[in-house]
Amino acid sequence: MTRLLEPSEVFHAFLDWQTGFEVEVRASLTPVAAAAGLARMYAAFPRLAARLARTPEGFAFEPVPAPAIETTAYGARVHAALSAFTVDAARPGTVVVTGRLHHALCDVTGILSMADQLLGLLGVRADAASIPLQAAREWPIAAETVLGGPQSADGIRETRLFYAQAPSAPLKPAQPVTLHLPPEQVQAIDDACAAESTSLTAVIASAVAPLVAGDGDPVVVGVPVDCRVFISPERAEQVPPRAIGNCSHGALVRVPRAHGDVPATARAFDADLLDQLEAETPAAPFRDGRKYLPEHNAPAALVVSNARGAARRFPRLADAPRTIVLPESSIPALPMIAVNESPATQAVVITLIADPADHTPTEARRLIDALARTLNDIVERQ
Repeated sequence: MTRLLEPSEVFHAFLDWQTGFEVEVRASLTPVAAAAGLARMYAAFPRLAARLARTPEGFAFEPVPAPAIETTAYGARVHAALSAFTVDAARPGTVVVTGRLHHALCDVTGILSMADQLLGLLGVRADAASIPLQAAREWPIAAETVLGGPQSADGIRETRLFYAQAPSAPLKPAQPVTLHLPPEQVQAIDDACAAESTSLTAVIASAVAPLVAGDGDPVVVGVPVDCRVFISPERAEQVPPRAIGNCSHGALVRVPRAHGDVPATARAFDADLLDQLEAETPAAPFRDGRKYLPEHNAPAALVVSNARGAARRFPRLADAPRTIVLPESSIPALPMIAVNESPATQAVVITLIADPADHTPTEARRLIDALARTLNDIVERQ
């Protein structure tokens, strides 16, 4: 059934922004079982096969027939406009699921939820908790459904029409630049951050913000917050939080370009972020759709998305050797740093994705190298 996108979804439809992922688990699977699991996935979640359409009322999910499932030598794969999955069991005892999901469908938590769901349909820990069938048919459930306040119908209509009528340009493919941190180094960094009474997210933001392109001072850093934590227990009983598609919005924290002391700046960063969390500021756009309009939605100059621990919330991913979630495209004037971890080993991968017009690959590598030196300096200070 056709459904208009809510304000929390339309911006991502406007950008036409997809997010890729890779999950590796210990399991065995035949190509026939892989194809059957993918077929069940698309039957249970019809909007995985949907497409985005601009209508006179706004962006909408339009239903289309489920795509064909292709069996491969070691698994199966499927491709649709808003989603794709490849299941590969070429290595004995290992199943790797890769793919992409459009950000209009779901955020990082939603992607991990769907990867966990697919693993269950593939027979991996089939008895573990999953999204109920009725919620699957309605997926993605909009954040406004569970967090929305007395929103103005006029405000929602205004936001829908603005983005549906605005011209957009294709995004460039992402050119990831990575920093790999083995478990022992991660532990040393965590210990150093604890000794400095700060967080890894704040340290990354404080170290990188002064180096991003532009002349704004202070630098506005966006930190995506999973607003599922603000859902009341009563509403969570009615709507499974993991069935909500997009429920993340960035808290905006300002970092001076010239501060000279990363730990002190990081502590101030954490204090500001905590104040916003206590006030539930990141959830405000779900309660008033007009806050997604440009005049109410100030852009960040850098995004730091820390997904450490997110995969461990899902039963089939809790001990996965590898989970990676990364944007498939760069956004002009908005470099992003994503932090992923291996739930099995706690190794961490920090990835920078920047539009090459803002930071060339060489400049992006220098920025990541500078972050690596800062992390090492913090460890050596202890």
